[in-house]
Amino acid sequence: MPAIALTSTVTEDMYQHALLAGFSLCFAKPVVVDNFVAVLGILAIANNPHPHAN
Repeated sequence: MPAIALTSTVTEDMYQHALLAGFSLCFAKPVVVDNFVAVLGILAIANNPHPHAN
């Protein structure tokens, strides 16, 4: 299951720490809603076990 870490700042160390902790991505707050929704869509498509199911 994909997970996104939300933090006040994203440094390279913070990003690597989030990935090692099992997060798929790390976003800094405040989140740009359009970007966040786009990333959610990409994660949903990438993690769909049945991409051709109706």
